[in-house]
Amino acid sequence: MSKTMQSKLIVVEGNIGAGKSSLCTSLSNTLGYTIYEEPVKSNPYLEDFYKDPHRIAPIMQRWLFEQRLATYKDAVLHIEETGQGVILDRSVFSDWAFAYQSLVDGFFTEQQYEEYQTMREVALRGLPLPTMCIYLDVSPEQCLYRITQLRKRECEAGMPIEYLRGLDAAHAMLLDDLEKVGIEVLRVDWESFGDIEPIEKSVQRTPLNTRLWGVSRDQMPRATLFV
Repeated sequence: MSKTMQSKLIVVEGNIGAGKSSLCTSLSNTLGYTIYEEPVKSNPYLEDFYKDPHRIAPIMQRWLFEQRLATYKDAVLHIEETGQGVILDRSVFSDWAFAYQSLVDGFFTEQQYEEYQTMREVALRGLPLPTMCIYLDVSPEQCLYRITQLRKRECEAGMPIEYLRGLDAAHAMLLDDLEKVGIEVLRVDWESFGDIEPIEKSVQRTPLNTRLWGVSRDQMPRATLFV
């Protein structure tokens, strides 16, 4: 894997139901970038997680982290081999928000969370940072409406609003820390969806990011929560 990125790598983040997939498709069409989708459809643990999160969360989170890490590496390799920009529908970096919320909700023990942190720190070190993180800012209440009334996945029908509120707070912490390690973060009000043209222009204006992930725990104020 080369030391720098030769084309742009954009990650789109947001709460469950924020509208990431739709935005990724629109940006891909206008910018000519390749999309790397979130591994939701292939997730063999999702239905069981909503039925028994205390048992399934540690297993599922490790699987998701490995899938997201592999997807991110594939995206970097695609840039290196083709020179084409890429867009990721959620990334390995925001995987932390779900692990942290599992700790808050009691789905992770302290030991399981510490093991996750160690795995994450080792796996991310030396990865090229994305050019930009686009965060779709949508209230938990609106996300729940989209999940239950628009998306209508059966396994998500009983998702509690408290879970979405927790993820919203975890993402807020995450974004602050992403900025501290040198990732450009664009927060977009997506409560009622919106116009993609300003987002497209922001992507085009943002320079390539040549930094690598390499932050130790003692370098970040919230390191015990994040890395």
